[in-house]
Amino acid sequence: MRKFFSTELLLLLFIIRVNGQINIADSTAQVIGYWDKNEKQTYTISNETLKIQGSDTISRDFYKNEVVITIQDSTEKGYSINWFYCNYIVETDNLLIKKLSSLIEDMNVQIKTDDLGTFLEVANWEEIRDFIIKGTSMIKAELKDIPNIDKVISQLENMYNSKQAIESSAINEILQFHYFHGLKYKIWEDYAYDNKLGNLFGGEPFDAKVNFWLDEIDDADNNAIYRMHQSVD
Repeated sequence: MRKFFSTELLLLLFIIRVNGQINIADSTAQVIGYWDKNEKQTYTISNETLKIQGSDTISRDFYKNEVVITIQDSTEKGYSINWFYCNYIVETDNLLIKKLSSLIEDMNVQIKTDDLGTFLEVANWEEIRDFIIKGTSMIKAELKDIPNIDKVISQLENMYNSKQAIESSAINEILQFHYFHGLKYKIWEDYAYDNKLGNLFGGEPFDAKVNFWLDEIDDADNNAIYRMHQSVD
């Protein structure tokens, strides 16, 4: 009997150049948010999912989008920040994945951080929940003939049905962005932790491994490069 194995792999490389406190003597740097009210920055996020059978790639799902990050308020105690998700491009043959991937198009996520830029909480979770439910209701009606659509949509809605659920499983990009803030890192020292990501296909969450490190220090320009690598089996 010939056996086939299918492995799904999600690979995310997150690179950010930030300003912070640099100590060349011990090769360390600390990430601190020095942001002004109304300051704005746009980033592009890309995500690729591969299904591999043996040595062959049998399917590929790819999407990218932009996020516009705006500092809504800046005080001695911390920051209020808005993430606006827009301009989605989705490449996949799976209609359901295509619909779900762009579900958060034009959604605002308002967060709060401490004075160092460390993530504290999502401030508008009820607005986000209502936004998602409105979108999933439209998808259920449009794709009602797809098997198990109600189950898949229900699991997705569960990721957004409470403040705790949103903060733990629905805002990975925001958490990754702010993971670096507030801590002091030594160059090339690897930091790692295990994580779980929601499964849009239904079933158990995916096991994930996250590694992040301080990769480069530029003392002349007073900045550093941090890298994060996340793999999902």
